[in-house]
Amino acid sequence: MQRFLAWAVALGTVCAVSACSSDEEDGGGSTASCVPTAAECYVAGASGPGAECLAKADNTGQTKWQGRLSSILVKYPASLAGEFVQTTVIDKGISLKQPACNENGDGTFSSLFEIDSTTGKMKTGGSLPVTDPQAGACFVKLPSAAVPVAPIEANVTVTGNSFNAKGLAVNVPIFTSPTDLTNPIILPLHEVEIQATFNGDDHNCAGKFNGAELDPNDSCAPNLKVDPPQRAWTPGGSLKGYITVEEADKVVIKDLDSTLCVLLAGNDWKGPEKDCKSSTDWLANKRPDGDWCAKDNTAATATCKDAYKLEADFSASAFKITGDCP
Repeated sequence: MQRFLAWAVALGTVCAVSACSSDEEDGGGSTASCVPTAAECYVAGASGPGAECLAKADNTGQTKWQGRLSSILVKYPASLAGEFVQTTVIDKGISLKQPACNENGDGTFSSLFEIDSTTGKMKTGGSLPVTDPQAGACFVKLPSAAVPVAPIEANVTVTGNSFNAKGLAVNVPIFTSPTDLTNPIILPLHEVEIQATFNGDDHNCAGKFNGAELDPNDSCAPNLKVDPPQRAWTPGGSLKGYITVEEADKVVIKDLDSTLCVLLAGNDWKGPEKDCKSSTDWLANKRPDGDWCAKDNTAATATCKDAYKLEADFSASAFKITGDCP
């Protein structure tokens, strides 16, 4: 009896934290779900526009479609696609801090976009950490940073509910905490190609949140031990680009106590300063062999291997963009 009571209390705690819901069935039982019920998770309730991707705005009937990447699932390179980096660094930063919505991140890694379907232009860039998802976010500018950050405008091809943009150069800021706005990690990406297809004519979702497939008994967290691993989001788009070896060594990943260069090149390149440039080989004017050639934007060759290719799938949700940050 004591064990039963302990189990019941534990399940009740999980449901309280994870916003589980229960519906009466014909047999008098109930089913728990990880589909959020809290109003803060939606722009107009669990059956409203964009509900399948937890949209915080509504693009229905608009010619400008505003959104935020709600998940990024790295496909390549393998060192970034590993479980630790994906969950601890990427998912934690992109996921919003909304436990009632089964999002348990800190909103420090935001990529915003605004597509003007009438002019064929897209504005994209990073934002400050998102602390109030319903209020939206602004495009951040950091002109004095070592790698300046500002939103960019580019041509975008819109075909039906799909869009595609190529050749973008984007400096993506990743803040280390919701309160520290002074020293973000800046990820410089080159020749970025981004494409996605919205779920419908309202242009609110590219992909969806998989709440109905998650288990409240596991705190509504995806099961990464199955093959293929379960994910909290189904993607609706993809992106690819590259980062140079030199730039990768400027991206410090605190959770790994090293730079992105070390993660990509391997621990043999880790010097006493936890980066590549303090390693013995780097000081001897050698460089890690990348898998990409920046000059030609092609796969690496014997004479050009100065960059790393990056590929990922993503989901996106309608999100209010308030313009450029003051």
